[in-house]
Amino acid sequence: MAKVSQANDDDVGAPGAGMASEDGATPKAPSASVSYKRPRSSVPLGEQQLPPQAIAASGRGFRTVLRNRLFLRLWLAQLISQTIMNAMNYGLVVLVAATSKSNFATSLSIVTFALPAAIFAPLAGVLVDRFNRRTVMWISNLLRAMAAVAIAISLHLDFSPVVIALLLSLFTSSIGQFFTPAEGAAIPLLVHPDELVNALSLFNITFTISQALGLIVLGPAIILFVPTITIGHLSMTSIESLFVIVALLYGVCIGLIFSIPKPRLQSEAATGAHALHLSEGHQVRHIWMGIREAASFVRHDRRLLNAILQLCMGGVVVAIVSAIAPNFVHVFFNQPQSNMVLVLFPAGVGLVLGSAFTPALVRKLHYIRTIMIGLIALSTSIALLTLVRAIVEAIHPQNWWASWWYWGIAILLTFFIGIALNFVNVPTTTTMQARSPDWIKGRVLALQSMLQNGMNVLILPLMGLAADAFGIPLAMDVLAVVVLTAGLTSIYFGTLNRSSASAQGGEPTSRSQPQSQPHR
Repeated sequence: MAKVSQANDDDVGAPGAGMASEDGATPKAPSASVSYKRPRSSVPLGEQQLPPQAIAASGRGFRTVLRNRLFLRLWLAQLISQTIMNAMNYGLVVLVAATSKSNFATSLSIVTFALPAAIFAPLAGVLVDRFNRRTVMWISNLLRAMAAVAIAISLHLDFSPVVIALLLSLFTSSIGQFFTPAEGAAIPLLVHPDELVNALSLFNITFTISQALGLIVLGPAIILFVPTITIGHLSMTSIESLFVIVALLYGVCIGLIFSIPKPRLQSEAATGAHALHLSEGHQVRHIWMGIREAASFVRHDRRLLNAILQLCMGGVVVAIVSAIAPNFVHVFFNQPQSNMVLVLFPAGVGLVLGSAFTPALVRKLHYIRTIMIGLIALSTSIALLTLVRAIVEAIHPQNWWASWWYWGIAILLTFFIGIALNFVNVPTTTTMQARSPDWIKGRVLALQSMLQNGMNVLILPLMGLAADAFGIPLAMDVLAVVVLTAGLTSIYFGTLNRSSASAQGGEPTSRSQPQSQPHR
């Protein structure tokens, strides 16, 4: 629920403008004492329909919304918090890998990121609506800063730092599930309705950029280049410095959030309008009813189901790469676990560059062919990594890891893994968006996110156990076979369902809105 109040001209695009309603109509501008209440919708904010004048105004560009001082502070808080969160995740993976020397333990560190998202994400929005957005955001950042400091302190304790790090990672990720919806709900309270499209686009772009900045730039840079600091009898290693720096930057985010006036981020429920809302228990039940409805919708549209499963499979591969990366660089390059950026960087570059030309390739080759090429390239690149390692070890038994051509081929193959993932993710994401009508799109996306994180929780520990028991090379070969088999099987059944739908004379009925009123 959004509330628009009177503000200075430099804080919003134009003062006293109301939000657009769901049907595209523009309500009358409220006076200084009146708040316009947007009708409830099951569609997420970024997917609601805007009036024509808002769509036309969205061409003003990002500079217009960045002139809004309050929005700029929120955006900077998002950029910093997302970047340091990913840097902290990088540090946790390196810490667990270097301390435990176990792929299973390292996979559990990734699970601690995914498990809270699978459990709390659907419920966090309900609780966030009951409190002031600013309060939720600064308390979330404070708790995450305290967790970062606690991890740094735990490294000096006799008790196993891996156990403490995993528990604190689980706590930090759980807190983040409440920060994200509060931040998203704060955007429409700070910008003019005509600038909402640009504001949401900027936040989405920043989310992607911050992942690269945290995982590929900030986290590795601190661990590799910050020296051990000794003060008296107390020494602080580079990985401890990472968590301390993260805590300090969370403090900067708290300052940025505090600089936004509290009334501007006040939720309706917190101002006394909660009598018009359902109780928390009813809201939670409505969420699960919506998720069940989305599951039924997806189950009756097999092409949509295939796209979601293929997208989840691509996400699982990314999670597995992140989980085995520390020990991968040790086994394949004879480098310390802290240098796992050797894997993440070329794969990340492949993801970024691939996203630039993959849409054009999808239009030329169509979805099924692009996905098939991506699956074959992905499984082949994974298998070739182990094959090249075996060849160079046979040719140069001594110091095989020092061969320059081996390094070049291995890094190139990890680059191809990133590109191949785009060949799977782009067409499947497009299919999921296209086959999800607006009235249920938000719930379909939430269902995909829950499935993705649930699969990570189940599959990553198994992959870690396999890597510990049989070695990373054999585990990667098994992964390549599973990816290729599962992917091609999904394409086969997707083609059968498409042919069946064409023979019946049309698309599946689940694409259209049902006659009965959809669940809101």
